[in-house]
Amino acid sequence: MQYSDKCNSDECKLSKNTRNKIPISVNLVVTTKCNYSCRFCFGHFKQLDSTPRDCSILEIPKLLAEAGCKKLTLGGGEPILSPKLLELLKVAKKVGLTTCVVTNGNMITKERMMALSHYLDWIAISIDSFFEYIEIKLGRGNGGHVSQCIKVASWAHDLGINLKVNSVITSLNYSENMMEQILSIKPDRWKVFQLLQIKGENTESTKDLVIPEEEFQYFMNNHKSIKNVGIDFVYETIDDMESSYIMMLPDGRFFSNHGGKYIIGKKTIFEAGVLVALNEVGWDEVKFRRRGGYYRWGVKKQSCSENVRESVQKIRVEYSTDSNLLSCKDNIHSNKIIGGLVE
Repeated sequence: MQYSDKCNSDECKLSKNTRNKIPISVNLVVTTKCNYSCRFCFGHFKQLDSTPRDCSILEIPKLLAEAGCKKLTLGGGEPILSPKLLELLKVAKKVGLTTCVVTNGNMITKERMMALSHYLDWIAISIDSFFEYIEIKLGRGNGGHVSQCIKVASWAHDLGINLKVNSVITSLNYSENMMEQILSIKPDRWKVFQLLQIKGENTESTKDLVIPEEEFQYFMNNHKSIKNVGIDFVYETIDDMESSYIMMLPDGRFFSNHGGKYIIGKKTIFEAGVLVALNEVGWDEVKFRRRGGYYRWGVKKQSCSENVRESVQKIRVEYSTDSNLLSCKDNIHSNKIIGGLVE
């Protein structure tokens, strides 16, 4: 594994604009375990399993909030496999953080979603293609991934959880047109990533999946009009991703992507405090802002059933009760009902 703990070395010098920044949005790896074998995954951290550090991961949200953090994203690995996930979400909400879970969706049931929904503002599901055979080639299970994610999306809307879809663009899917399917799922935010290679993580398994920026641009151009229907469409090139994420390991150390490899801090936030620990790896807030890192993440949307209930109440006041209402599925994004009945 090729990692560096020497953040002041010649090959990974950090610019001044990555230092002394308030960690507004942090991505916490809650487990390195996963039920999938995605070929482009860069979250294995195999060498960390043999060197765990004593810490309480449940203390992390409070320390981050005290340092100015506003949003905490829990990922992995597959975060559903963490026995601490629900507790972490509860603690994060208690200290005032906006919460997000990034999941492949495979292990989520409606009952599990209901349990999480009280403490979960956003859920991000991974759909790289709407062709199951492509997802299988990418390592996302052995079939049924897309249909499962569509169920998860529907449950998120029903429960009032903001929905994000993450898509990694590769040689297998850059020419695919996903407009119709994304419009059907109706995510609040759709994030597409140019495949990112990290030394020691996924360079060998992704040699045939890498695409140049021109092909990534081709995909972006074919889908950018989706913004016109209210879906927040965000895209990130390899350069956009470098140094622009604040990432943390389960033991409380920050890490970052510099030059296609991970830089991992030596000190945990328990030992050095949040800001000192973050300075070891740096964070480029300019890039974070440029790639759309700041958005209305704190807005809690209503559940679909609540939307319909309020809409019906308004219609009863202004119109007869025999007005034709759209189905719950069609009334996902706002309180508006097409036809102008409800504003």
